[in-house]
Amino acid sequence: MLEVTKIGKKNHAYFAPLLFEKEELPQDGLVRIGVLMDGYVCGAAAFAVEDTMAELMTVYVLEKYRRAGVATVLFDKFCEIAQEKGILSLTVSLTPDNGDLRAFLQNCGFEMFDSSAVYRFSFEDVCEAKPLLADMQRALQQRKENMLQILSYEELQTYQQKEFATYLKDHDFGDGWLENDTFSPQLSFVVLDIKKKIVAFMICSEHEQCVNMELMYGSDRSYTAVLLLFAALYAALKKRDQTDLGILFLAENPQTEAVGRRLFGDNLKQTGRMTYAVRMLGEI
Repeated sequence: MLEVTKIGKKNHAYFAPLLFEKEELPQDGLVRIGVLMDGYVCGAAAFAVEDTMAELMTVYVLEKYRRAGVATVLFDKFCEIAQEKGILSLTVSLTPDNGDLRAFLQNCGFEMFDSSAVYRFSFEDVCEAKPLLADMQRALQQRKENMLQILSYEELQTYQQKEFATYLKDHDFGDGWLENDTFSPQLSFVVLDIKKKIVAFMICSEHEQCVNMELMYGSDRSYTAVLLLFAALYAALKKRDQTDLGILFLAENPQTEAVGRRLFGDNLKQTGRMTYAVRMLGEI
């Protein structure tokens, strides 16, 4: 399990070797961030901040922990700090042999140049999209480990669509959702486990100017599956250049609201007695 922390006087000595510094914390004003995996130090980064600009001074991840999401966690934490400090841009210097770093930065949305890369923060990106995207990316990784399969309703085979309709009826969700004129097969998803059993689903409707999530359900131990639903929907909306999503929370399905609150927190804005909206931005 990854744990991210700001580095200060009390814990600097543990991260100093990764930052190529002496054990005592230098009084240089740098912002330092460290990452532990299962309690072991695995990565760290130091940033110089001046007014609304920041520069990455040092970043290092121990070799055995590379490609485990450590760099992403470091970047996400700095996004939070950027919001707190009003930082508008982050610059990273590059050398020709920085292939892995260059690829990572490009994937994160940096503007790439020959010897540097620049990320221009949008506060909406920082406070709304980043935590959710990080969760969804972890869920995508866990999907490989747990053998979960996610399919749009459109991708389900005919017999699976019939099984899904029966599942809705047998679990008291009603049987009219899939017959609604605005039901969108491309934006509605089902997650199956290794035994092809339904563990989560999302039903969305499509209107002229918006997409509404009408119903979402995940069994008790399927938080990863729920995140996969959002990852799939997010990717589909992204292809359409559509970022606004309306969410309908039904009184008889309070779990939907609980999951929405856990995912979006205060970024979930109430727009009616039982309706909410969220703007999902960024890249996945």
